[in-house]
Amino acid sequence: MLKELETNPGHSNAWHYLGDAYIRIGKIDEAAEALQRAIWLNLQSTKSYILLANVYSQQERYFVAGEHAEKSNRHGAA
Repeated sequence: MLKELETNPGHSNAWHYLGDAYIRIGKIDEAAEALQRAIWLNLQSTKSYILLANVYSQQERYFVAGEHAEKSNRHGAA
């Protein structure tokens, strides 16, 4: 994934999956950064909004988590 981002830093899905990988290994701050980048590149990425809301919840940033969960709903997440 990092190799893909070196050659194609505008690949929003790669940023999303990097954020997911960081969550899985407990690197929450890095996950937030990667997911923010994924969203910046694709404002319609419901899956990135959902993951970022989960990250913010883990960081006890509940208001921001709620905002991102709401955005995911607006973009079609169930």
